[in-house]
Order: sequence, then structure tokens, then C-alpha cells
Amino acid sequence: MGTLLLFSITTRLIGVALALWLLLRDRRLPFLLLAGLTTLMAARQTFTLLHTDVPWRGGPWETEVPGLLVSFLVLGVVLASMRLLREDNRQFSFWDNVSREAGFAFAHLDPHQTLRRISSNIRELLGHSPEDLEGLSFRTLTAPESPLRALPARHEAPALNQGLRREAILRGPDGQRIPVHVFVRFLDNPLHGCRGYSLVIADRRQEVQARDLQETISSLAREAEELIANEGWGLVHIAEHAARALSLERITIWWFSPDHQFLRCAENFHRTEGRHTAGEVLNVAETPLYLDALRASRVLVVENPGSHPHISELRDTYIARHGITALLNAPILIEGRMTGVVCFEHTGEPRTWNESEIAFAGSIADLVALARTAGHHRQRAEHLAHQAYLDPLTGLMNWQHLQRRLQEEVDREAERAEACLALLYIDLDQFRYINDTLGHETGDHLLAEVAKELIAHQPADSLLGRVGGDEFVLAVPQMEPEAARTLGETIRQRLAHFGFDVGDRDITLSASIGIAPLEGAPATAGDLLARADLACSQAKEEGRNRVTLYAPGETAEQIMSERLETFHRIRNALNRDRFRLLYQPIRGLGGETGDFHEALLRMEDGDDLLPPGAFLPTAERFSLMGEIDRWVVRNALAELAVLRRQRPGLTFSVNLSARAFNDQPLFDEIRAQIHHWALDPASVVFEITETEAIANIEAAKTMIWTLKEMGCRFSLDDFGSGFASFAYLRELPVDLVKIDGRFIRELAGSTLDHAIVRALVDIADTLGKEVVAEFVENGQTLALLRDMGVHYGQGYYLGRPAEEPAPVLRRPNLPSAAGDH
Repeated sequence: MGTLLLFSITTRLIGVALALWLLLRDRRLPFLLLAGLTTLMAARQTFTLLHTDVPWRGGPWETEVPGLLVSFLVLGVVLASMRLLREDNRQFSFWDNVSREAGFAFAHLDPHQTLRRISSNIRELLGHSPEDLEGLSFRTLTAPESPLRALPARHEAPALNQGLRREAILRGPDGQRIPVHVFVRFLDNPLHGCRGYSLVIADRRQEVQARDLQETISSLAREAEELIANEGWGLVHIAEHAARALSLERITIWWFSPDHQFLRCAENFHRTEGRHTAGEVLNVAETPLYLDALRASRVLVVENPGSHPHISELRDTYIARHGITALLNAPILIEGRMTGVVCFEHTGEPRTWNESEIAFAGSIADLVALARTAGHHRQRAEHLAHQAYLDPLTGLMNWQHLQRRLQEEVDREAERAEACLALLYIDLDQFRYINDTLGHETGDHLLAEVAKELIAHQPADSLLGRVGGDEFVLAVPQMEPEAARTLGETIRQRLAHFGFDVGDRDITLSASIGIAPLEGAPATAGDLLARADLACSQAKEEGRNRVTLYAPGETAEQIMSERLETFHRIRNALNRDRFRLLYQPIRGLGGETGDFHEALLRMEDGDDLLPPGAFLPTAERFSLMGEIDRWVVRNALAELAVLRRQRPGLTFSVNLSARAFNDQPLFDEIRAQIHHWALDPASVVFEITETEAIANIEAAKTMIWTLKEMGCRFSLDDFGSGFASFAYLRELPVDLVKIDGRFIRELAGSTLDHAIVRALVDIADTLGKEVVAEFVENGQTLALLRDMGVHYGQGYYLGRPAEEPAPVLRRPNLPSAAGDH
């Protein structure tokens, strides 16, 4: 029996040792109870062994058999617990070694939903360390908007023992919301100490991102009609949505030049600054590897620009200049041909691209291609229709169509025995003040309402059209002069009683109406229009709001004769190339000087050169501005191309008239000239006045985007001339603004002008526009402009117009002579 007793004691001591080892490894209550039980049993046997009456050999042994069986049972429980502990550790070891990219983590919670053990890869998933989370409740880890705030209790979810799947939003250490799947199971093994929740947490960020990206594409697709109708706005809209969806700093959209020699940036959106720019140019000849890679792949994925072989040509230039650390490049394919590229550019910490983001990039490129293709067809058709027939604001005949129809009527009347036709020239009085005080949107609405009134009183078989601005023409065949006067009075009185509600204000209008009858002697449409215009001018001079019938007289005939004479001189100058360009420098007022000049138009008159004010008003009346615009474009770009061979940095600012807004052939001419002379489009700045731009804001935006798409820049002249300047500047994607010279002339002596200029500079700077000040006529004015942060100055103090561009100054200090602009 002694031997059996010794064996029993040894077995129980081994159980004690293993139980204590388990307790040290995992201090849970079942292990503590097991260690206590085995210790008590071993102590009892030891006491039995030390008892002097116990024989060591022989005697009955049956009394130790039950104790020995219990010892083996305890030892079995200890060994099973060790095995379970090893499995538990092996499980956590598995989750700890799951890679970061897998997006999984493991956690164990007690029945009170307190975190007790968390795998180390929770750090990659949520950003927390396991030590930070131990002891926290599951609820404190969830975001308030999470669909799962607390784990279900056993009685709430009968299937909890088999496992449930729920969605939740957890919080990172910086408050970041992280969508996850939670796979939860309740373990019920009190002996092993595993009573509680077992969680597998799976990252849903890519899944949610893929859904959001798809929704962005769907949303843009639903707006396809608007994107197509206005391609310039469409590019801006697409870039903003794509940058927000991918959390990118920059989105750029590039188009190939017609000859495929250059890639020109049509849209560059910087998300943080909320700024849109354009015009950057890449030489195709310098990037063959990059373009070959684009043609070979649906999306070119670059996660490490420093080592990617296909963008090595851009690494030290474009990539370094913009601080790009990762990018996606999606070629824009139209009819199987690459016409451009959309670039998704990441700056900052390194970034990898997932499959959803790569697919999204390709979809955006497809959407841009669709908008451009369909938009070109639609805009072309609409433009041709409107250009040929209708004024886009009022729906009346436009100026060109009206002239053709009017000439047809004049010719038809000339064939009659007694020619009879009345032409009414209707000019709204003081309409510009409505635009300036209430804004051009209100003014446009009012013009459309006036057009409806005129249509309501338009006689049958008459012609009604808008000449431009606030001027209308009504031509009525077979109408005697007195009947025309009566019609004119009816229209005048209707407009005088016309009520137009703007908020709590009621606007009334008046009109000056000139009537020119076609009687007896043959006349052209131009003659008739000139007479009616002259009669309208007489009505204005006599006090406005009246009807005046053209009556030939010495003064009237003289005015009309002078206008006709000017018309013929302009026509002769166009036919004989008697226009000239002078060049006035625009000097940089900062550290750089630049080589920037404005091309100024003059017309030869004998030995004199006439300024624009002497002939452009007549050219506008007789529809010659389109030809003059083309002359200026051809000659300015040709001269710029020649001079840039010796002066590569030379830039010209070229003025365009308001007639250019809807002149698609002029845009084709500009594109052809840039291509013909191989000019860098960024060296050409086109310029229109603010009043012309905001008189037809939508047409102006379309024209500006069209020219910027070519790579050219744009300038807004006479900025500040209207009260609505600030509001409209946000809508016009111009690069430079030229402050109206009225505010610059007396800047040194006028606190009011000083305050106005300061405000104009601040608002332009806020919107990312460069500022040019005209009429700089003395050094004191120049110093004030520099202090205000004006970028460029122009005026006689800095340089007079000359036949050749002034040389570049080594530093922006100035001649001492002053003069009048």
C-alpha cells in the first residue's frame, strides 16, 4: 500500500504543478479552483504519508483506489485545459499573423461585453493598440451612428451560439469612423473560462467606398444631359465630384492639341483650395513612354512615382513640381482614339489604389468622353441654329438673320410700284442703370419680358428682332409713316405702363423709338437702319420716352453721312489691310518683370492713326466687328510667332468684341492660327470688357471655356465698372482682371478710389485671379498699387504704345516721364 500511496501522491503533485502553471499563464477562476482542489488533495495524501500508523508494505490497498481514480481525473482535466489553452493561444497567434491587407482582427469579451483580449492586428484595422482597448466596453468603441451599439444578449439572439453577422461603425483614436462587419459568437464553457463573446471584426471600408464610388458615377450619369449641354461646366462638375469621392487633392483633365503635339490642361481642380485653373501644357515629344503606357492600359496605376518606369520623363518636372506621390491616369477614348487623359493625383503620404478606385477612374474617363462627344454634336447643332436665326435671350431674330430678312423685304418692296415699309428702332431708356443696380440677371429677365410685349403688338407679316443690348427693331411692310407713328406710340405707352416686380419694387420702363419709312427712292437695309437709328438718337436728345419720325435735314443728313463715310472707310481699311497694331507693355510690379504686352488696334486715316473709339461704334452698328476680330487675331498671332523666336517669353493680350461670343468660326480661326504658327497657347491672353461679358454671362462663360480649352488665358477688362462686378467674377473663369482706369487715375488723391481699388484687389486675390491696373500715370500711383499687391501695371508712366514691343526691363523700376493714357 505504501507504493500505491506514493504513486498517488506523485500523481497529485504533478496535477498541482500543472494547475499552478495554468494559473500563472491564465488567471481565470476555473484554473484557480482547479489549482486549489489539486493542492488540497495532495496535502491530504502527504498528511496520510506522514502518519506513523500507515504501513509501507502490505495491508489493504483498496482504500486508495478511489483517491487514485480522482487523481487521474483531475490530471486529465488539467491536461485538457492545457490543450484548450494551447488552442486558444494558437487561435490568437493565427489572428495576430493575419496580414494588414486582410483587414481582419479578433477579440474576446466577457459576458458583460468588456474587452479582455484583442489580437495585435487591431492596430492596423482601427488604429488602437490592444493594450488601449483592454477593459473597455464594446459600446465605447462604437460610433453614435453605428447600427450596432451593443452586442446582443443570449436571450435576444437564440442563434448567438452558432454565430451572427452584424454591421457596425467603430471609432479610431482620432474620431475617424470605420465601417466594419462584426461576426459574433457566444462561448459558454465556464470550466475553461471562455464564457463570453468571441468577435471577428472585418474591414468594410473598401466595400463602402466601392458603393460610394458607384453612387458618384450613377449621380453624374443622371446629370449627363446637363454635362453634355455645357461641357465647360461639365468638366468642373466631374472634377469636383471625383476629387471628393476619392479624397484627392488634385484632378486634372487634359486634351490633345489638334496636331497631337501637346497635351493641354482644360481643367485643374485643387480640392483644398477650391480653385479651378487651366492652361498648363505638356510637350508630347518629351513623354513617349508615358503616352505608350496610356495607350496600352485602361488605367495606368502609379503608386511609387520615384521608381515607376513609365513616368520617368515626368518625374523631375511635372511630378516634382506638384508634389505628386501617387496617381491614376485614365485615357479618354473617343471612337477608339485617345484624345486626352484624366489624372487623379494624390499628394502627401504614400497611397495604394484598390480595384474599386481603379475602376472608378476608368468610368470617369468614359463619362468625360461621352460628355465631350455628345456635347460637341449638340452644341454644334444648337449653335448653328441660334447663330443662323435666333437671339438666345429673347427668342427673337438675331442681328444677322434680321439684316438678311430686312434686305429681302426692302428688295421686295422695291419691285412694287409704290414701295412702302416702316422700320421702328426701339431703344430702352437708361437700361444700363437697371443692370448696374439690380444685376444683369434681372436685366436679362426684363429684356425677355419686353420681347413678349413687343411680340404681343407685332403686326402680321412683320419682322421683329433684337439688335443687341437693349435695342430692338420692328419692320412692317405696307405701313404708312403715320400708321407707323401710331404703332410706335402704342408700343411706347405699353412699355411705359409695363410693371415688372423685383422683390418689393415695381420697375417701370420708357423707350425712345425712331421710325424710318421706305418711300420712293430705293434704299438698302443698311440705309434704312441708319435712318431709324438716327431718328431714335434724336428722340433721346429731345428728352427720351418719345417717338420720332425720321425727317431728312441738314443735321440729320450730316450725321448719317458721317456714319456712312466711316463705314466705307472701315470697309476700305479691311479690304486694303489699313489697320495697324501697336503694343503697350504690361509691367510686373513684383520681383519678376515678364514680357507682357497688349495689342492695341488702330486704323490708318491718311497719315494719322485713329483710336478704336473713332471707328468701332460704327463697325458695331454695321456688323463689321466679326471681320475686325479676325484681322486682329490673324495679325497679332502672326506677329507674336515671329517675335517669340528671339523673345521666347513674350505674351500678347488680344482684345475681342462682344460679337465673338457666338462666333464659332472665329474660335476655329484662333485654333487654326495657333496650330499654323506652332504657338504656345499660354502666350496668348484674350481680353473682353466686363460690361460685354456680364451682358451675356452664359455666352461669355462658354467662350472663355472654349479658349481656355485650347490652352489660352483670359482677361476681364474694366473690372469694377458695374455694381455687380464681384458677384459675376466668381462665375467667369478668367485668369486676370484689369481694374477700370477710372479708379486708378486719381488713386493718389482719392480715399474713395483707394478703398474701391483695395476691395477689387482683395476679391480678385481671394478668387485666385491676377490683377492688372491700367492708367498708371505717376510714380505715387505705382507705389500705392505695389503696396496693395497688384500684380501688373499698364500706362504711359510704364510705357507708351509703340509699333514694336518694348524691351524687357531688368528690374521693374520705371521711367521718370509721365503722361496721359
